[in-house]
Amino acid sequence: MLITDDQLKSLILKNKILDEKKLGEIVEFAKNSKADLVSVLIEKDIITDENLGVLTADFLNIPFIILSKISIPEDVFRIVPERIARKQKVVPFSRDANGIKLAMANPKNTEIIDLLTKKTGEKIIPYISTERDIDNVLFIYRRELQQTFNELLEKKSTSATEIVDLIINYAYEDKASDVHIEPEEKYTLIRFRLD
Repeated sequence: MLITDDQLKSLILKNKILDEKKLGEIVEFAKNSKADLVSVLIEKDIITDENLGVLTADFLNIPFIILSKISIPEDVFRIVPERIARKQKVVPFSRDANGIKLAMANPKNTEIIDLLTKKTGEKIIPYISTERDIDNVLFIYRRELQQTFNELLEKKSTSATEIVDLIINYAYEDKASDVHIEPEEKYTLIRFRLD
């Protein structure tokens, strides 16, 4: 978390999200269930992930961005390779004369900022975004399995190995524990079990 539990408690009281008594009960519940305070606040619908991001961004004086509400140009999105974007929880979302705007789950991660500055030669402007929002946007990197599968089948020289590789790669990327292939009369259904 970008801020400590004490800072978070202070923000919750300051913004009148909870009174001291209710906050004490939530803190006690989190301690007894061995869960972190942020998870408990979100799980109990006391604050949304997005609102928590806004509070944190205001506290740290870093701009907040909701990626799901904007359109990201493909060339900007591709500045950061998929593997790095997923690992570092970052998404570039805008590029202008001032530099590249980068949504980050952890804007204190100066290593990725320095790396991108070196790679692009442009200034990187960090923004806070929620991890959930970043994860949802990262699905842009992948096209739908059905579409990719259809394109593969349209090629005349497609081998069974290529089809199996495609299925296994998608399963691996989604961290699927099982792949179920169910042949039907006119189609085949492929299901992934995600634990």
